[in-house]
Amino acid sequence: ETNTGKGAQYLAHLKGQLAAIPWSSNSADNYNKLGHFMALQTGQLAQSAGLGNTDAGKSIAQEQAGTQQWTSGAIKSTARVNRALATGTLLFNQGVENSVKGGNPFAARDFQNQWSQTASVPALQLYDAVKNGDKEGLADEVKQLGGIGSPKYQQTLKQVDAMHKLLQGVQ
Repeated sequence: ETNTGKGAQYLAHLKGQLAAIPWSSNSADNYNKLGHFMALQTGQLAQSAGLGNTDAGKSIAQEQAGTQQWTSGAIKSTARVNRALATGTLLFNQGVENSVKGGNPFAARDFQNQWSQTASVPALQLYDAVKNGDKEGLADEVKQLGGIGSPKYQQTLKQVDAMHKLLQGVQ
């Protein structure tokens, strides 16, 4: 019961996965409930992706108290962030696994420290959008970063490259 138009199918799929949310017939209430749930999920994903103690992780925590401003665009955007953070969790876990293969007992800690200094939410979003063939999400993220020629976009590309190298054990 949300008036998302084009995104209605997306939310219909989420309802099955998020059956615990007390849906009502009021679309504004449903946006707020879904938005609050997604903020909680984002915080958990940021923590498990090794970004919990970063500035990005702290700003995510601010949303967890709930907001009255969730729109269909915000829902889609948050879903993309959550997907990227889930990908980040997978990458983080792979990196920890790879780091301890050499038998160094401190390798996992060292990887975690380097990861938290290297990975960022925008870098994970770029990586994830490309990985999942999400052209709309990729275009949105590039726009958020100021366009292809912007310094912020170029820096984020460098972060993606650094994440990739870190996962391969190249520092």
